[in-house]
Amino acid sequence: MILVLGFKSSGKTLMLAALYQHFGFGSEPGMTLIPDDASERRLAELTKNIQDTDTPYLSEGTVRGGTTEWTFDVRVDWEHAHANAFELAYLDYAGEHAEELLAMNQEEAPDERFLGALANADILMGILDGGKICKLMTGYDARLVIEMQRMLRLLVLARQKSIHLVISKWDLLVDNQNGRHYTMDEVVGKLESLSQPFRDFRLNPRFKSLRIIPVSALGTGFVRPSPDGTAMIKNPGAQWNPENVKVPFFCSIPDIIKNDVARMTAYAEGAKGREAMRSRLPGQLAWATIATLTIANIALTITGHGVAVAIPFSRIIGCIREALDKRQHATLDKRQHAEKPRRYDPDEALARVLSVCYANMDAYEQQWRIASPRTQQGW
Repeated sequence: MILVLGFKSSGKTLMLAALYQHFGFGSEPGMTLIPDDASERRLAELTKNIQDTDTPYLSEGTVRGGTTEWTFDVRVDWEHAHANAFELAYLDYAGEHAEELLAMNQEEAPDERFLGALANADILMGILDGGKICKLMTGYDARLVIEMQRMLRLLVLARQKSIHLVISKWDLLVDNQNGRHYTMDEVVGKLESLSQPFRDFRLNPRFKSLRIIPVSALGTGFVRPSPDGTAMIKNPGAQWNPENVKVPFFCSIPDIIKNDVARMTAYAEGAKGREAMRSRLPGQLAWATIATLTIANIALTITGHGVAVAIPFSRIIGCIREALDKRQHATLDKRQHAEKPRRYDPDEALARVLSVCYANMDAYEQQWRIASPRTQQGW
């Protein structure tokens, strides 16, 4: 499970709507999100109201007691056929539940489903509100800096190995003096100059692979701030084109697999007498990892004496990617020769999704990755 951790009005519900909009029609990879019928109707109504610029509606956010776990089948479409790769869950909750994790004198306890998701999520994505960051780009505001640091503290306390930051409302991060978007380097540099804890967070060895992902659930030019700056107003006739909403999803599945490979390596290299722990290893591995090993023809053997694979653990990720590349090239060859793929099954669907995930993760690294403060200092 991937959990998006955000405070009130940070854009969680809009991100859900944008995810549904982006993956609602398949596009070239053929990946489509399929919810149950009731959820389909609710999401269709939500996205229709957002897209209609003749109405002021955007999203009212999730209220207390409105926690909802949305589940989607991730379906891969081929010509005249389709298969489900896996199921995706997205928890939408009131931002107050996240805020109360560090609050004193809580009036209400956080929602149990939220706490359960926080404990069990494979990947944690902390949201930094881009609208508030935009204000920080032109001056110091102690309240906004403190709010950001509280989110970072929650991420430090979390148990997840893969933790990333999502900057929501990226479309709002515009330098009004010259009308251009801020760069990621400028945003991160500014936050580091305003908050030593933000810099310390990035220096923390645990977060050396941290991604900072810019996301715009509404897209550039769809809304503008109201004159008093308290709300967003739709621009008449503007098109709703979410930007980068796919990136957190595409980066997460490779992270889950990488974390599980690290877990297998630790068990294989662990001291003797840990047979009981090793016997529980299969239940600790994500479904995606087990299925991916099968797709890559990597046999995993777990016995009372340890964990074994046919190749060195350090080579597993490389072998997975090589196997996916071979599958992808074989599929392209069949298309060029007007041959139909031999199979339309969940394994083939998952292989397609994984190939797209790794390609998009590589694209993120090239476009958005910035050096850590440690690297910049030459440490």
